[in-house]
Amino acid sequence: MATAAPPPAAAVMPAAEVGGRLTQLEADEVLSRLRGTLRGTRFLKAWPAAVPGLVTLQLENGEVAYADKSARYFLMGVVFDTATGKGLDRQMDPTDTNE
Repeated sequence: MATAAPPPAAAVMPAAEVGGRLTQLEADEVLSRLRGTLRGTRFLKAWPAAVPGLVTLQLENGEVAYADKSARYFLMGVVFDTATGKGLDRQMDPTDTNE
């Protein structure tokens, strides 16, 4: 009985090397797209998240959310840094206002 050859190994890279932290311009673009898509959601500002490839969004109601660069995925919840054991949901950046 012949055995099939195993599939080739996949090239896997850490997220930081694949996407890296977004720029403020990219965060502004995500905010603009989300304002057009999620019209009932009141966004105050956006800035690059500590998590590579994500944008942090401050909502008018005080909540913090995250979105990917494409603005297709919108996440609500606490993001934990397993290296520090701290949640990132309250890491507000008062210098970025997007206004």
